[in-house]
Amino acid sequence: MNIAFSNLKGGCGSTTLVLLMAHYLASLNKTVYLIDLTYERSLEMLHQRSLLLEENLPFEFFASDLSKAPLLINKLSREDVVLLFDLPKLSEDQLYIRIFKEINTFIIPFTYGTLGISAAIRYALIAAKVAKNSNSIFLPNGQGEHVNGEHSISAQRLLRELGKLSAPLSFHLGLQSLESLSISAQILFDFWAPLGLLSDQYLQVS
Repeated sequence: MNIAFSNLKGGCGSTTLVLLMAHYLASLNKTVYLIDLTYERSLEMLHQRSLLLEENLPFEFFASDLSKAPLLINKLSREDVVLLFDLPKLSEDQLYIRIFKEINTFIIPFTYGTLGISAAIRYALIAAKVAKNSNSIFLPNGQGEHVNGEHSISAQRLLRELGKLSAPLSFHLGLQSLESLSISAQILFDFWAPLGLLSDQYLQVS
């Protein structure tokens, strides 16, 4: 199963959330491959720190540029594994489109507000057009617990017409200063319920 975290708008927490999901699924004894395809290589830098600290990570990590990614995906893909991708922003590059078509589920983190919702909707529309057999899950991140007002209700209604709308993930100070790919058991416990809901209801990871 290929699951990607991304959005048109930066600063939505995709990199942190894909790492969090990797730990969560690995804790359920799933075989997880975490793949950093972003231009910033944020996860790769954290991985280098993990190597220096000799951390025993519960998943395998790979970083790749777009030209090598199709071969990597082909090599790693099996029915019993989960590939989690931290994708770069959308591009018309044919290599990017090729990878985009390999995704089964797009998890689109967003924050409520005109720009955040608009970017999430546009991303989902593009995903539906390019990766025709994929599905989208909208994940309110950081500010989801503060939703109110008629505008937000109508926005939620529109999001549900385009995909699934997951329960929000709250802001967590412990995720703001990660120094490696390791996440403490306490932080994972704090996110266990919403991640479990997201996984059980929408991902259906076997």
